[in-house]
Amino acid sequence: MNPVRIIIVEDHTMIRQLLIDAVRTEVNMQIVAAVGTVTGGITACLELKPDLAIVDWMLPDGSGLLLVKQLKQHLKEMRFIMLTSNDEESLVQEANAAGVQGFVLKSASLETLREALTHVLAGRKYYCPESSKYLLPGFGDRITPANDKLTPREREILISVANGFGTKETAERLHVSAKTIANHLTALKEKLSIHETSGLVRYAIKHGWVDSP
Repeated sequence: MNPVRIIIVEDHTMIRQLLIDAVRTEVNMQIVAAVGTVTGGITACLELKPDLAIVDWMLPDGSGLLLVKQLKQHLKEMRFIMLTSNDEESLVQEANAAGVQGFVLKSASLETLREALTHVLAGRKYYCPESSKYLLPGFGDRITPANDKLTPREREILISVANGFGTKETAERLHVSAKTIANHLTALKEKLSIHETSGLVRYAIKHGWVDSP
């Protein structure tokens, strides 16, 4: 039997190495790539076509969920396990709505991750106990997933700014003009009823897209 081919997308070097070591102890699993950005993850997955990707929710160039949504259009059989340190209800529901098969909090044990791998690779969904409670029928119906409010481009810009990149730097990263970024930021503030850039940063932290300082 051919080994299960896995890609890890995690920007923290220590956590990435721990994940690599954990997966390598499993029978019939092979790490084919380990990268630290959304862009790197998309490129690696399209090139290598793995069976599964373990993806961090927060990455330097955007949300790991953006990676999932883009890849699902091209690699329909590929499976995903999302990792995050944030157990906010809207994140769990958003991942579920996007078709993410596995969801594990970083506070969980490696055994929980192994259990997620077993279930997801067997074609079943696995959300760790701390997150699965938000998927019970009727629970959290009041929650509006964050992606109902922001477009992928708006979120990219918000994450870039929240990570400390200025208007010019964000424009260079996204290959658009500084004026375009400024216009997007103005529109974001109006859409979210936020008046200051610091408020946008707090919004990004609340939704688990960047780490709190």
